[in-house]
Amino acid sequence: MRYSLIILLSAIFAAGVCNAQVDETSARALGMGGAYSAAALDGTAPIWNPGAMDAFRRMALSLNYSAFHIGLDNDFLHEGGLGYVLHLDRRFRYGSVGLSYTQFMADIYSQGIFTLGYSKRLWGQPDGKCFSLGANFSLYYSGFSEANFENFTSGDPVFEDGTSSMAYSADAGVYFRPTKWLSTGVCVKNLMPPDVSISQSGASEVPMKIRGGFALDFDFINPIVEVEYAMDAPADKNLDPVSYTHLR
Repeated sequence: MRYSLIILLSAIFAAGVCNAQVDETSARALGMGGAYSAAALDGTAPIWNPGAMDAFRRMALSLNYSAFHIGLDNDFLHEGGLGYVLHLDRRFRYGSVGLSYTQFMADIYSQGIFTLGYSKRLWGQPDGKCFSLGANFSLYYSGFSEANFENFTSGDPVFEDGTSSMAYSADAGVYFRPTKWLSTGVCVKNLMPPDVSISQSGASEVPMKIRGGFALDFDFINPIVEVEYAMDAPADKNLDPVSYTHLR
């Protein structure tokens, strides 16, 4: 029965399309198409699922950097990020804290996202069967660079309220590993949709996103399935199924 399940899931995953809205950072997570809420057992847990921060033993630090559309004339698009998870005591009794920072940069625009979160395992042991919850506080910063604008004027109505803005939000996550070969994760991003527009008029709210999935860990294959739903997105773009399969 177990091997029949493996074959069936592998066939489904092989036909899947990795097309999630992956605006978070992490080379491994992006390489998996964003199917990571049930697999975020590293330094990027604060970014992908804060509920997983207390579900593994080691302290973790992750650094990432990406450059996009290399060769563009008159612009350079790139992004960097870091994530860090610290367990509050060696016996894993008091939970874990995590922080992350992601920075997108272009010649005239930049956006940074800082998160600070806490996770507590309510049942089980780290790296074993467990159930944990977590939450993040998120701070968004957006800004335009006046120096790189051509013919910039302070009287431009677009910038009558300044050239930068800040907004706040929160995330929540759940991680559940009922057995060695199965883990599940659910993460809700932007519980309070932040408005990243300069005018703070509500014109550029980042929608709340709900994503959840499960990961299987067998001897020779690690299939993962995840679904992401974005609130207030166009009807044809608010649901993104993702599948990923790793063969050992």
